Amino acid sequence: MHEHDFPSFTLTRPVTVSASDAELDTAVATVGVSLPPSYREFARRFGYGRIFNRLILYIPMGDHCDSLTVRSPGLARFFREGIEKEYFEYEPDGSPELVRRLIPFGISEDGHYFAWDPAEPTGGGELAVYAIGSKMLSVTRAAPNLYELLHGVTDARVKHILGPGYQPQQPVFTPLDKG
Repeated sequence: MHEHDFPSFTLTRPVTVSASDAELDTAVATVGVSLPPSYREFARRFGYGRIFNRLILYIPMGDHCDSLTVRSPGLARFFREGIEKEYFEYEPDGSPELVRRLIPFGISEDGHYFAWDPAEPTGGGELAVYAIGSKMLSVTRAAPNLYELLHGVTDARVKHILGPGYQPQQPVFTPLDKG
């Protein structure tokens, strides 16, 4: 178990945009849920960037298009539209009720979405993390927290999290600028 640490990321350059405690606290009002400790630590320590050359976690960044406070509400609306238009395939772990309450916080360049379930606390302020497959073709309970999600993408669990065609990813983090 990797309950309280992240993979040993290789940073491709110094971190350029990270979130302050004040920004994280302010984001709670927009997102509508207390931000899990693992996410808060990631946003402060690593910030905005590309993980494994394919995932982006949104952090509070004011009105920037990739800010958590901009993307999370927009993606939640997108999920609701997908439910209404019956685009979702809910296997293996989802349902319309679950998807309606999810709080999106990240995306992959391959079309996956990552979201917390506020109705599924996993201890210590953490929330279960769900992965919604590309084109809404699956809803998978991916991990009990962000630490485990990121570790899972570096080992055989990646096939459960992202799909059977994926191989374990190298723990690389590329900090991005707001520009």
